[in-house]
This record gives sequence, structure tokens and C-alpha cells, in this order.
Amino acid sequence: GSGKAARDWNSFDAMIRTLRTLKNDETMLVQSGRPVGVMRTHEWAPRVLIANSNLVGDWANWDEFRRLEELGLTMYGQMTAGSWIYIGTQGILQGTYETFSAVAAKKFNGTLAGTITLTA
Repeated sequence: GSGKAARDWNSFDAMIRTLRTLKNDETMLVQSGRPVGVMRTHEWAPRVLIANSNLVGDWANWDEFRRLEELGLTMYGQMTAGSWIYIGTQGILQGTYETFSAVAAKKFNGTLAGTITLTA
């Protein structure tokens, strides 16, 4: 896929620098693969909060996304890369399981028994 964990190499380097100096009571904020701030939180707070590819309303379309991507203002994180959860096959299996589970709950009364799944 085309998913990324960082918007560009400068953003990657900035995130690494920030993570290395992050205090126990701080949280780094990442917007579409670029660190945008550090805020004081507490020792039990997450170290990193990530928001990827958030477009709303009239701007939530691929043309606008690609325009912003071309300008270096966003990135495509895909399912695992952008949220830093790529851990090999396990991450994809978890995401796939959650997707099938949601479909079963929403469309098939909680079970996919007796259905056929076609993949490519």
C-alpha cells in the first residue's frame, strides 16, 4: 500500500527528536505524519496522540486529499502505518477481524456463518 508513518523524512526526524526528549508528563501531538506540538499531561497519559487524514464536509473527497497531499499538508496513513501499529501480519489480521466483526453485527445478526467471503 501507500500508507506512511511520517509525512516526509524531516517529519520523521522531528518525531524521533521529540520522542527522545519527551518527559513522562508530556504528550506529543501528530497531525497526518508531522509532529505539531507537545503538551504537558501526566505520567499516565498517552505519549503520542495521532490524527490522520481528517477532512470534513465538502472537503472530504479524494481530489481535495490529493491536493493537500501534493502541498505536503497531509498524508495517507492507511490502516496501520499512520497509527504506528504495524507489527507485521498481526496488525492486519486484527484490523480485518474487527472489520468482519462489525459487518456481522451490522448486517448479519452477529454472525457470518453461512456467508461467502470473496477476496482479491
